Amino acid sequence: MKNLIIIFSILFSLNNLNASETDGTQIASATSKALADATIEIERNSIFAWEASTEEDEVIVKILNEDDVQIKYGCHLHDKEMICHEEHFGNGDNHYHKDPEADLAFIQSGSTTALTKLQRTLQRRGLNLSVLKSLKVWVHEDDHDDGHEHGTDVWTKFQYQTDKLNTIFALCHVHGDEKSFSCHYAKEGEGEPTLSF
Repeated sequence: MKNLIIIFSILFSLNNLNASETDGTQIASATSKALADATIEIERNSIFAWEASTEEDEVIVKILNEDDVQIKYGCHLHDKEMICHEEHFGNGDNHYHKDPEADLAFIQSGSTTALTKLQRTLQRRGLNLSVLKSLKVWVHEDDHDDGHEHGTDVWTKFQYQTDKLNTIFALCHVHGDEKSFSCHYAKEGEGEPTLSF
């Protein structure tokens, strides 16, 4: 019995070496890994929203597609590799529509541009991405009436911790024939979906 307790203690200690507190610097890699894993089960370009947040020793990533298929992953570093485990797979009754040209690569590019903008903003304030608690990404059709075409908007909602929990939205779109995204901050987001699990 004593040997069994010692073995369990050693295994628990080894497991704790790999599990550590997560922070915002791991959100991007966890999201990339979860999106890659999700495309095995659902059509990659049907994905239009995801949300990632830090929770103790893992990053929780929730993914939503046009057919209301919702997948939830728990992701953590195992040695130096990000590993994601599916925790929930469900299908609701809602259906969402998006521009077919807003494929997963387009949405990820908009989100990456928004994250880069946030990183620069945090650096100017003497902070870094470790304060990031969550991000949520979705697409929303342009309904602006400002005289020029934006196409599909990629929204990113960030929550980060300073002396309080801060929320900021980044609206990213491609102007006309340009190839790269332009992003600006907004106080509120448009068309934000609910990822309900």
